[in-house]
Amino acid sequence: MTEFTAFRGEHDGTVKQSVGRVDNLGNKDVLMKLTHAGLCFTDVHYIEAGIALGHEPVAKVVQVGNDVRHIAVGDTVGYGYNHGACDDCDECRLGNDTLCNERRMYGEVDTDFGGFGEYAKLHERFVHKIPEGMAPEHAAPLQCAGATVFAPFLKHDIKPIHRVGVIGIGGLGHLALQVANKWGCSVGAFTTSENKVAEAKSFGAHDVIVTKRADGKSFVPENDADKFDFIICSVSSQVPWDDYFDCLRPRGQIIPLGVDFGKFETNRYF
Repeated sequence: MTEFTAFRGEHDGTVKQSVGRVDNLGNKDVLMKLTHAGLCFTDVHYIEAGIALGHEPVAKVVQVGNDVRHIAVGDTVGYGYNHGACDDCDECRLGNDTLCNERRMYGEVDTDFGGFGEYAKLHERFVHKIPEGMAPEHAAPLQCAGATVFAPFLKHDIKPIHRVGVIGIGGLGHLALQVANKWGCSVGAFTTSENKVAEAKSFGAHDVIVTKRADGKSFVPENDADKFDFIICSVSSQVPWDDYFDCLRPRGQIIPLGVDFGKFETNRYF
């Protein structure tokens, strides 16, 4: 059993230096010394949970179990929100380990192995290499925020021929714009503020739609060519859904990433 320093959220809402512990490695385990971590708002949600915070870590591998095959000592690696799964149920076999009934999620298990600590130990299947040449401080936010916005491109089979809109130019939205641009899509950004137009374009938006117009007119594009095949909603609040439905092309989809506990309301008939 080895002790290390970890920064843990407390029940009073503060963050304090504490002691974490890691025991012996299993045959498929990877021991990592953490070097960088992003800060996600979910860490704020968990600040009173008494866990070592941080779930966007990048680390150097310092030891591996006897049967580890895909990760080596010295590798720069990262890991995300899900720390493990059963590997045997239908969802795991389909690649949906986050839906496994035995999934091991940040905030619920491995409460010493947050990104704001010195060390972490995980099964090798939930650790991945960081590409050579990528700065660890740039890789860290991709472990959660980046994965969150990238997943829809795979799940919904988004292709370069599609036009993709992004609602909100915040922590998730600014990454979604970059992913969509590099994916080869035509990219539009929705923002309530004129002040974010230049910034949105710098992140990869080809055009920017300001939804709160001084003239009070609708922001919905008039031409079908300007509408969207997919709209990724990155905000955690209710938006004027009916207006966004009108921004879609035939067979278009809205993909909500944020969580809002208000009532979802629409006058559209589906």
